[in-house]
Amino acid sequence: MTRTITPGTRIGDFVVDALIGTGGMGQVYRAHQAGIDRPVALKVLTPALAADPDFVARFRREATLMRDLEHPSVLTVYAAGQDAGVVYLATRLVVGPTLQQALAAGPMATGPALHILRAVADALDHAHSHGVLHRDIKPANILLDRDGRPFVADFGISKEIGDTGATVTGQYLGTPRYMAPEQAGGTGAIGHRADLYSLACVAFEMLTGSAPFTEADTVPLLVAHATRPAPRATDVAPSLPVAVDAVFARGLAKSPTERYPSATMFVDALAQALAGPAPAGPGVAAPPARSAGRRAALVGAAVATLIVLVLVVALLVRPSPADDAAAADDAAAPTSTVTFAPAPTFTPPTFGPAPAALSGVARGEVVYEAAMDGTPGGFTVKPSTEPDSSREDIRYVPGALELESLAPGADTYTELDVDGVTVYLGEMDLAVRPGSAVELCWSLRWAVPGELSNFWCLDTATESAVFSVFRRGEGKEPIGEPVRIDGVQSGRVVRLAVLVREEQLSMYIDDRLVADVVNDEVPVSGTIPGIELEAPDGAGLVRIQALRITALR
Repeated sequence: MTRTITPGTRIGDFVVDALIGTGGMGQVYRAHQAGIDRPVALKVLTPALAADPDFVARFRREATLMRDLEHPSVLTVYAAGQDAGVVYLATRLVVGPTLQQALAAGPMATGPALHILRAVADALDHAHSHGVLHRDIKPANILLDRDGRPFVADFGISKEIGDTGATVTGQYLGTPRYMAPEQAGGTGAIGHRADLYSLACVAFEMLTGSAPFTEADTVPLLVAHATRPAPRATDVAPSLPVAVDAVFARGLAKSPTERYPSATMFVDALAQALAGPAPAGPGVAAPPARSAGRRAALVGAAVATLIVLVLVVALLVRPSPADDAAAADDAAAPTSTVTFAPAPTFTPPTFGPAPAALSGVARGEVVYEAAMDGTPGGFTVKPSTEPDSSREDIRYVPGALELESLAPGADTYTELDVDGVTVYLGEMDLAVRPGSAVELCWSLRWAVPGELSNFWCLDTATESAVFSVFRRGEGKEPIGEPVRIDGVQSGRVVRLAVLVREEQLSMYIDDRLVADVVNDEVPVSGTIPGIELEAPDGAGLVRIQALRITALR
């Protein structure tokens, strides 16, 4: 049993004033540093931990590391030491509630929530850039001062143990309610994206009032994190814009590589989604899951039993935490590859029967359909880049083609080998990485070789699309008005159809006719369909998941 230290007791350079908290690690006292009279929070380890020389050595090493990790939203570590058998850590004293205490009153308003999340995200990215993982991000470890400024506590230390009843020492690291699947399974080194998963759990709770998974017992809770799809935030809090669901789906992805590369990118995407339109009124249902998501769920269900068994065995027999050096290596690994779906076994959506809006279109034979088999061979004409390939990248992943602008000035394109097609229906499923500022264009080149063509272009920054005429030396001139495409920046899959007829161009978005314009300048005879990603002033990524061209009768 740990005894309370009497006020006035001196420990190292610090004099105890009063007990202010307890936990599985020990006790926390309000104290002051002798000589300079600086108020501090003094954390004193339990006698059992203080008697473990290996733990004490690790504790002091981590404390030294955190002392050198300077950031305005990281709780400052002043000193760590040992005095007469008492092991202690002195940090900045934050007078105010923890985020956990603040959330006891219910979900937070969007403004204050984003203020806290931005600061915490910046602190995490700063720590990760220095090879430091937290591994126990939760509301109790986010302290708020009287002005609402957040401070992240216990960096690099709470990964060893946690609060009583929340963290099981020696089996897994972290708090189950906010724990990434890879932390509980013991399947390898834990990287920085485990912290990002925990941050997404915290953000979910801040906005909805509930953590994503709330099972009362530890093992069912860990199984839920490992196998169950994340709930939609709008099901818990219907007043939230539906765009937040896609952000949380990615932030809470089971595979670390499918999550956002950084904490700041997650919060930026969430802020953008929260700025979108809210539901029109009570009872508005979120859109149904797309077929690709349903297929992914079926694939996940097929292995769920195996995952549960592995998880439970790992909890029972895992002798020690993952090696820190391996975790640091993982945190420093490149994170540029971005996917929008659980893609290792992803199958591209197939085009079903013509929707009602296209039922009057007399379709002929399919003249082109990209295989999307993860190789360049999935395209008749291999997509290519400009000579300066440092500005753009092309990736073939199972089920998709990814076109990415890495810097302003990128221009990535492909022309499709469909000679002899004059009028046709082009169909494409695509998704945009949130925050992208690029244009994806469906081009019709060249009615007059090198001089005249049509384009359909999606501007991801403005979430709008428009037809245009391109003339050499003059650029693009819009035909008709831009069409708004809501939710592009949420990362959702958008289904596009472009109907090309003599002197008429039609645009369908999500199987709905949204534009029908007269094209009396560019003869369609002789044009070559193509896909182009342009980024004159920005960067971003578009993922094409299905592509087909059908001739018209």
